[in-house]
Amino acid sequence: SLEVLARLHQDGAQGRIVYLRSPDDAEGLAALESALHDLRVRAALRSARIGLVGAPSDWLVASSPDPAIVAGVWGPEVVPIELGALSAAMDSAADADVAAGVASLSGDATESLEPSADDLNAVARVYEGLRALVATHRLDALTLRCFDIVLERGTSGCFALSELTDTGVIAGCEGDLVSTVGLLWARLLTGQTPWMANPAEIDEAGNALVLAHCTVPRTMVEAYRLRSHFESGLGIGIQGMLPLGPVTLLRIGGSMMDALWLAEGEVVATGDAENLCRTQVRIALSRGDVSDLLSAPLGNHIVLVYGHHADRLATWWETML
Repeated sequence: SLEVLARLHQDGAQGRIVYLRSPDDAEGLAALESALHDLRVRAALRSARIGLVGAPSDWLVASSPDPAIVAGVWGPEVVPIELGALSAAMDSAADADVAAGVASLSGDATESLEPSADDLNAVARVYEGLRALVATHRLDALTLRCFDIVLERGTSGCFALSELTDTGVIAGCEGDLVSTVGLLWARLLTGQTPWMANPAEIDEAGNALVLAHCTVPRTMVEAYRLRSHFESGLGIGIQGMLPLGPVTLLRIGGSMMDALWLAEGEVVATGDAENLCRTQVRIALSRGDVSDLLSAPLGNHIVLVYGHHADRLATWWETML
């Protein structure tokens, strides 16, 4: 094993030795199972298909990698899909399926403020359209140029992206391929449902930050209200109440998607400020430095998963990428 790993390192490859003291070495066997899981995650990423529905949003100047880089470094194949295909799929969605989406979204909400019945139907139709594209293109994940849906159809993709993630298809916002890879990686490695959000406030003195977004997987929240999409006042945004507790934050970046920022902390409060995207949490970091986001950011969107997983993610990163 020593000779083999030494040769792999000479050849520029990564690896690690798992040492077993005996056939019943529980600690060694757990390390072996962890290594096997790492390999399964790597294989899953290399067989994954991510749909890019519309181009990345114009402001994502650091988060629009060439699909060849995504495939070459991380493994997933990027499948480009025109927004027109989504519009066609939305228009052909069955009324009964749209009604079921409306019932699910509205029936579980504790309150609905701005949205109308037409808003509910429109966002459910976006979900059905994306669900059809997932089936047609055999997608494991997707990211949507969602602001064009706001401008062209007067509705939002917030419910659709939430529901897709909850049903097993990782869904990112704004055509952000980098964050969508991060969402997929976090789900595969930790088994936790991930959330993608914007840093909305930075507290360097307290090493804390506020994350906010108008969509969140509903399985992650304790309750939610239906609001309008914050930036446009149109469609529907989800104002979810995330539970307090330990979380891990991550951000992939770099021109070759080979840089990583990791942090751990606690969700210490949720919010309902009217000047931020609808779902809001304050996170106090216990590991990592929030100042990094101001001095050496890897991009805007941050991925959050519940639990402390930084060591697990870092180990995978160091040996599998």
